[in-house]
Amino acid sequence: MMKLVITGRRRPGQSLRAHRRHMKDVHAPIVLENIAVEPDRAPHRYVQNHVFDGQFADGAGPLSVARDFVTEVWFPNPETARAARETPFYLERLRGDEANMVDEASVIGTPVVEQLVRGSPAISTCPIKVFAFLSLTAGAASPEFETAWKQAVRTSALGGALQHVVSRPLATTPIQWIDAFWLPDEDAAQDLEEAYRAEVIAPLEAAGLLAPGGANLLLARQYVIHAGDRQFDISHSEEMQ
Repeated sequence: MMKLVITGRRRPGQSLRAHRRHMKDVHAPIVLENIAVEPDRAPHRYVQNHVFDGQFADGAGPLSVARDFVTEVWFPNPETARAARETPFYLERLRGDEANMVDEASVIGTPVVEQLVRGSPAISTCPIKVFAFLSLTAGAASPEFETAWKQAVRTSALGGALQHVVSRPLATTPIQWIDAFWLPDEDAAQDLEEAYRAEVIAPLEAAGLLAPGGANLLLARQYVIHAGDRQFDISHSEEMQ
């Protein structure tokens, strides 16, 4: 199972309220219709995350852009994901509607594989999430980054998270690492955001492992539009903690 993580801003000239309404009340029903019409070439799971707060990177890089949404779309494999964007339904119904709510120039799409670090898969229904999008320093070795990341996470005050999932990219994009946390409420999300900034991002920056402006933290409210299937890699969960 792989997932496509899509993040970006709302369409220029559109209010945040109008953007959220369109995503949930107009676009989401079209996605559900697509799943009904093309079940073999449609998402197996579809989740919208509406951003309500965040910390954005300095500078002019792709992670310095304020973002309004994170959409998560699950497929059994990359081939099905590509095929889903070539169906007549997608081309005629979904692609055109994306322009009604999204600033295409701001969009980053990252195919990933998820790994459960902490918590139960059942907790994925909790409504509040914190996303950390990270970009590594050019030339930073992935094993070196992961070792430093593990040490930072183990010694950090991230215990308020009910679930922690890491996503590793399957392709090169400006986002090279994603941490996602599920929280019981907005206050807990704010606390975790501050702890992550101080206790994970700061040490990685000090070690020279994050690119300048290489961190974007987003707080979002989750809407599970189509629950479908979700399979985690749990083979290394204990050693990741």
